[in-house]
Amino acid sequence: MFRQRFQTSKIRTYLTGLFFLIALFVVFTNPTHAQTNSIVPDETKSKALELAQKIEQQRLFVQAAATAEDVIRSSKPHGEKLVSLRRLVMDSVFRNGAPIEDLLPAYRSFAEQTGSHRDAAIAEIIRLQLLLQGEENDETIRKSNLNALQQYRSNPDWFVAQRAALMESTLPTYQGNFDIALRDTQNALRLIPSELSDDVIEAQYETYDQIAFIQLSLINIELGVETTEQILNKGIAQNRAIDGIGLINNLTYVFNSWQEFETAELLAGALFRLSQQVDGNKNDLAYYRYGQAQNNGGHYAEALETLNEGIALTDDPDLKPSLELARAISFAGLNQIDKAENSLHEYEKLLAQSKLSPNEHQAIKLKVQALIAIAKNDAPSTAKLLNDQLKSIVQLQLSRQSKGIQSLQANLENDKDRQAEREVALLREAELKQSELEAKQRSNVFLMALAGSLLLIAAAAIAFAIWSQKISKILEIAALDAEAGDRAKSQFLSVMSHELRTPLNGIIGIAGILSEKGETEELRNYNKLILKSGENLLQLLSGILDMAQMESGKLSIVTAPASIREIINGLYQAAKADVDDSKVQFTCFVADNVPDDLMLDSIRVKQGLSNLIANAVRFTEEGRIHIHATMSDPDRKGVRDLTMIVADTGQGITDEVKEKLFKPFVQADSSLTRSHDGAGIGLAVTRGLSRLMGGDVTMTSTAGRGSEFKMVVKTCAATDAAINPATNRPIFEVVPTESTKIDFSPAVSIEKLRADLAAREKAQLEQESLTPAVEEPINSEREAESDEFELTDEDEAEFETIAGDITDQSEQSTESPNLGNETLSVPKSTENPRAGFSRQQPRSDSPEIEPDQLTGLNILVVEDIEANLEILRSLLEPVGCSVSCAENGQVAIDIMNAQSFDAVIMDIRMPVMDGIEATKAIRSLPEPQCNTAIIALTADASAENNAECLAAGADVFLTKPVIVSELFSSIRFARRKQLRQKQQQALSA
Repeated sequence: MFRQRFQTSKIRTYLTGLFFLIALFVVFTNPTHAQTNSIVPDETKSKALELAQKIEQQRLFVQAAATAEDVIRSSKPHGEKLVSLRRLVMDSVFRNGAPIEDLLPAYRSFAEQTGSHRDAAIAEIIRLQLLLQGEENDETIRKSNLNALQQYRSNPDWFVAQRAALMESTLPTYQGNFDIALRDTQNALRLIPSELSDDVIEAQYETYDQIAFIQLSLINIELGVETTEQILNKGIAQNRAIDGIGLINNLTYVFNSWQEFETAELLAGALFRLSQQVDGNKNDLAYYRYGQAQNNGGHYAEALETLNEGIALTDDPDLKPSLELARAISFAGLNQIDKAENSLHEYEKLLAQSKLSPNEHQAIKLKVQALIAIAKNDAPSTAKLLNDQLKSIVQLQLSRQSKGIQSLQANLENDKDRQAEREVALLREAELKQSELEAKQRSNVFLMALAGSLLLIAAAAIAFAIWSQKISKILEIAALDAEAGDRAKSQFLSVMSHELRTPLNGIIGIAGILSEKGETEELRNYNKLILKSGENLLQLLSGILDMAQMESGKLSIVTAPASIREIINGLYQAAKADVDDSKVQFTCFVADNVPDDLMLDSIRVKQGLSNLIANAVRFTEEGRIHIHATMSDPDRKGVRDLTMIVADTGQGITDEVKEKLFKPFVQADSSLTRSHDGAGIGLAVTRGLSRLMGGDVTMTSTAGRGSEFKMVVKTCAATDAAINPATNRPIFEVVPTESTKIDFSPAVSIEKLRADLAAREKAQLEQESLTPAVEEPINSEREAESDEFELTDEDEAEFETIAGDITDQSEQSTESPNLGNETLSVPKSTENPRAGFSRQQPRSDSPEIEPDQLTGLNILVVEDIEANLEILRSLLEPVGCSVSCAENGQVAIDIMNAQSFDAVIMDIRMPVMDGIEATKAIRSLPEPQCNTAIIALTADASAENNAECLAAGADVFLTKPVIVSELFSSIRFARRKQLRQKQQQALSA
């Protein structure tokens, strides 16, 4: 509030002389050449324009959308309400927010009602600051208010003391003493503690905001732009109300002062456009600033049009003279002498009706008169006016300097007086302490008598202290042992993940090749068994490791832009080969409102969804299976719920199993003769992953009628995500679900399982002894995830209608699925229709893998293990790829220095140079090598390794063992991504 009013009067007057002193010999030439041989760095100009563009694009301006009454009536806790009210009040004081007359009383009243001494004190500090910045002429009252404000600087609450120092530092700006104001603001900054907390972040934001304003007022262009960028980034990160209009206004002013008219005009244009978007704002200051910049840039006709609109709009008596005087410059620049002189006369009338000083615009007035004289070819008058203008500027600057020196001297004398007062107070304190010392000496005799009796107590205390110290050391050692155990556990998980996945890579890879290319049908079938066993072992290994990491709190989520359509398409194509479509209708649907790029941990989403799909395939022998994905509307922060439903008409789940289904190592049918395999950890891991991603997994099911599993995760569109300034990549932090703890303790104890098993064996022996052996049907129930609702008749009818529509559409086409309003078709499979599905199962015959799309690609494989090299070569060459090999990162760099590749498949752990360093080195090569698509391939599936690979520059992160469909789709995705980046670079160029 005070900054904009001060910019339109005090700052403009204080620095007008300096502006014309610099521009004296330029204003009467072509202004459009004013930036020739500029000493302002180009980076500073570009940075200022980038900040203005960012403010304009994100519409960062303070709007009075929330009132004090809205905040108080909200359902927030009292602490959050006080913070919101305090920020609204600071926005009103510093950032042109809602009227302070409405906010401050409500803030103070609510602070007193809730018993917040801190906020009550801050409300009083702001009230005193507003009184001091007003027009109170009574010096006694001003001194009383200033003393009352200064007393808060010794408050024991650092937050109150710092806020008092900050508010006091604003007072010198009203007298134009910006050096003193900067010093006082820096002193206020030193009162903020070093530890990180919400209070510290709030105090830093308010203080840096004040520093940015003062630096721009001091015409410090480079520091001003740098601090403006800092406060803008801090405000966006903290979701604070940002006065973008005030920031651009200050930048426009300082670039005008430095004669950078071209940059100032661009900034003023952004200010003008942004101010038009503020509801209820008259924008009169924006008209003046824009018209002034257009005049300085020599665009007098455009400036005249802008200023005419501003004069018709404004009713501010203090701004009208400025607008009229600027309009006189436009007329003079257009050689319209009569209109320029009439504007000068009108300016004199408006100046008399305002509160401005008669000498407020003396230098600008002389400039107008000089321009008129030039237009009249009156050389003597022009020379006299130039001389008068120079005299006025020099006298004004000398006056300002003298006033500034006097203020500094007065401030120094005031500091000396305070120091003298402190010395007197210290002397009194020393005398008082001397008196206390003498009294203590007189009491020493009595204390000596007590010393003997206290000696025994002291000895006992020493013994107790020694014993306590020993206990403390024991506890400290125990704590260190516990920490070491946690570290050892984490290291063990990482090592086991790598060491177990590495041999499995060779087993699954070779088995996959031999299952397709074996010499005989029998050999191919044997290898299919090996392949399936390896995949089951990999799935079990991944589930156990993930479960252990989640239980210890070590598993983290790393999000990156990903397409849920591609994820669901890949899982659908891989799973439908295991479905006998003569008995089961398999369909899929993704809603149109789901964005193409979402911020997801694609590995974890794919892992959880594949578990649900695998269960549906495993337990549905006839009927239908349907995958359904929808997206909720974004909240005010852009966060949305991604809901993925897997519904089937399989065996369903009994009520007895529902209660313990999400416990690890639990199957719906746990008998020794169950018809479906699985360790029973998939659902527990899936729910844990979903909760780590801010959602949950729920289920509704009825035995014999089917089940519906709903997996929800929190995400946002990649276009709405924040940008990491270090990597220039979008980031989205997922907040784990806190309402329900992830419990991986077993549903039943080992003793209970053993007892149940013995009882079943005993009952079976007794039954066999009484009745002949008859083959009984296996009542196998499904393993899935559940919640508290059932599948009703109406729900089933609705599901049948949806599935029927989808089936009708799917029968019309057998092409690849369109994940929009159309559905996925399911061609008949010649493979085993009941084969178990898992995310690790490679399907080289999937329609998703089109060999002709990969034909002709030149691919570099960087891998130090010969078996893995042969696997990748045998996968890529049959589809038409030309494969080159390198045994480590250094060899890969040497090869790429000599030739280009379409894609690089990069192992991470290698001798000489690992994959991380090699990826960074490739990204630093010249074009076109630096733009090569890179797929990171590693046996370490940890989130930390994922994040490190992506930060190094990899486009896709894959884990071993190699899945054929994932490898091919990753190559396509990485190459499409590189193509989009090249197209964007071409458009921006």
